[in-house]
Amino acid sequence: LPARPQVARISGTRTWVAHVTPATPTTGQVGFQGKTIELQRSTPGGWVRVRSARLARKASLRWGAFNYQARFTVPTRGLRLRAYLPAPSAAPCYRPGGSEPWRS
Repeated sequence: LPARPQVARISGTRTWVAHVTPATPTTGQVGFQGKTIELQRSTPGGWVRVRSARLARKASLRWGAFNYQARFTVPTRGLRLRAYLPAPSAAPCYRPGGSEPWRS
């Protein structure tokens, strides 16, 4: 199962929050606490890492009890970005995977 991070923008800012939620609560107990997630941008040569951050557990009504999130601030407009969970962070329960791309 590939990891599928989701991204939400904090309105009125240039900050995006990447969310990773395990598919089942049992994997949520192991969790993604302290694992890295990358912010990548699209280039003609492929996806390139812009920033990385550590995931922290933060339960919410919208994202669920086993929500792990990281914040990214992107001052530059017009970049094509995605959140990506690399293999060392996704293992052992998931394969690496990225979110749907968006424009900053």
